[in-house]
Amino acid sequence: IGGIFYDSLISNATGCDSILSTKLAIHPLPVIDGISNDTTLCSGKFVTLQVNSSGAYLWSNGLTMSTISVSPSSDQIYYVTVTDSYGCRAIASVAVKVLPLPNISLANEFDLCLGQSVHISLSSMYTYFWSDGSTDSNRIFTPNIDHSNYTVTVSNTAGCEKTYATTINLNLSDINILVNPGDTIELGTTITLTAHRYDLRDSIIVWLPSYAQLDSHSLVIKTTPQVSGFYHVISISPYGCIYEDSIYIFVLNPDTIAIPTAFSPNGDGVNDLFRPILSSYLQLSTFQIYDRWGILVYDAHEEGGSTRGWDGNYKNRPQPLSTFVFYVEAVNILTGKKIRKSGNVTLLR
Repeated sequence: IGGIFYDSLISNATGCDSILSTKLAIHPLPVIDGISNDTTLCSGKFVTLQVNSSGAYLWSNGLTMSTISVSPSSDQIYYVTVTDSYGCRAIASVAVKVLPLPNISLANEFDLCLGQSVHISLSSMYTYFWSDGSTDSNRIFTPNIDHSNYTVTVSNTAGCEKTYATTINLNLSDINILVNPGDTIELGTTITLTAHRYDLRDSIIVWLPSYAQLDSHSLVIKTTPQVSGFYHVISISPYGCIYEDSIYIFVLNPDTIAIPTAFSPNGDGVNDLFRPILSSYLQLSTFQIYDRWGILVYDAHEEGGSTRGWDGNYKNRPQPLSTFVFYVEAVNILTGKKIRKSGNVTLLR
């Protein structure tokens, strides 16, 4: 828009007149085109705002580009000022509404003892997708490995998502006792008992029986049993998990013949042979086994006096599950005393 304006001036003393003419140009405001529409986004996400008008830009957050990326934490109105080459300014705005994310309570980790479970119950107002494919809001976990990591993506009705993570720690595993030189010893022998477990860090160790005067909190103990009996070890983990094991130590007196009550000749290397256990002072003289009809199925003399033991075969044929009768005779090499023992043994298949 343009116009001419006249100002009349008063004549001077000599009678001369002057007319002053001023032309004023009025420029239109910048037209803001292509401004982004009002929008909605989930908390933590980004949205791009832009304007396509010519000129210089200044957004209310201080940015000066025509296109900006924002991630507000709450509802915001973003203003942009466009300034043209004449210094004329126009202002436009974009409203950004921020939707809340799902919010659940899920512990970062759980500590369990072997055999325990954890029940995770989450709000039914959301939908869930677990890293193992489950979509349940209520789950029971019974882990069998020491560390299990899970993530769950939670969605609300607005489509906003948030991912949570949790770890289930399993305090492994059953404790067991290692014994050296073995669980059958002669009177006066000192044995070493070792508590062995997957992880005993920071665990409390207790050995029993207390009357054996054991170093009750050590992983490795030495003792000289005077009588046969059980030795027990208990471990208590930092999580309060209690594990225990026991072992029976058989102490042989000089005239003792120890006989197992059963054996299982299945080739697994455990209890495959049936034989008497003698102290070092005894020498085997007779070892015979009879079936229920009185048939002699094994005689150590036929093995050349061998103490290897019976493998459950008779005439190269495996004998069935049954009860057999044994007779053992041994001689004390120091005193010449004969020690005899008889009874039943069960063959297991």
